[in-house]
Amino acid sequence: MKGNIDDAAKDFEHYLKQFPTGIFRLNATFYKAECDFKNKNNEAALNGYEYISEQSRNVYTEKSLLKAAFIQLKSQQYDKAIGNYSKLEQIADLRDNIVFAQAGLMRAYFLTAKYEQSITYSQKLISGEKVANELINEAHLTYARSAMMTNDFTNAQREFATISKQSSVLGAESKYNLALIQYKLANFKQSKEECFSVINQVPSYDFWIAKSFLLLSDNYIALKDTFQAKETLKSVLDNYEKNAADKEDVREMAKQKLDALMENKDVLNNNEENKNAQPDEDLSKDEQQ
Repeated sequence: MKGNIDDAAKDFEHYLKQFPTGIFRLNATFYKAECDFKNKNNEAALNGYEYISEQSRNVYTEKSLLKAAFIQLKSQQYDKAIGNYSKLEQIADLRDNIVFAQAGLMRAYFLTAKYEQSITYSQKLISGEKVANELINEAHLTYARSAMMTNDFTNAQREFATISKQSSVLGAESKYNLALIQYKLANFKQSKEECFSVINQVPSYDFWIAKSFLLLSDNYIALKDTFQAKETLKSVLDNYEKNAADKEDVREMAKQKLDALMENKDVLNNNEENKNAQPDEDLSKDEQQ
């Protein structure tokens, strides 16, 4: 209770060794697991939480299931996490723990490519009571990503549109995906417009801007404007530097796209025809320069 978790963990362990069937075994196991969890000794903590969750329903059951599933999710033991989150959802009395369980299931199912199940739990959170706005936003985004992975563009578009209204990195990601959906539907001009929506967003997010320029080049190629496609890819190479937090190396992707473009003789011929064309009407004067 004083916060001295190192000594507490040793004392609880000593008690458990001295009294393996003691009346306070459950209490000591839980409190030791809590000390281990705070000390980031997750393996030891998990052993304690799993022991408690395997016992008859007790005062520590919900917390132990929640912590065990959390550790398993972080350590990529997804099937085990799903098992504990599912059990928690079924037996929890506290509404908060039900929400935590549903959020964990949504994430675990998405990470295991079980997109239909992930959508099911996204919907539960979106329509549920006492769910924080931040988690509702995550649920919309996970729903959208899951729908995208199954080529359900109708639902993906609706969910991405909900998040795209935000001036945030999630909003930028959602706007990019709206552009990508239009590209996949062969609506290349509309996809271009969506790309510029990301590029002109305030505040700006470099990774999604760079991704939008790549997609913009794909739209130009589809519209047979290879001169603009080449200039767009060059702008990424000239102006974008990979950030350590980036999910993909966008600069390398731009280089590969440009190399492929320049190696294609038909494209090069088309490029010659378009190099004297008028600047893209969608670009501002600064972007044209």
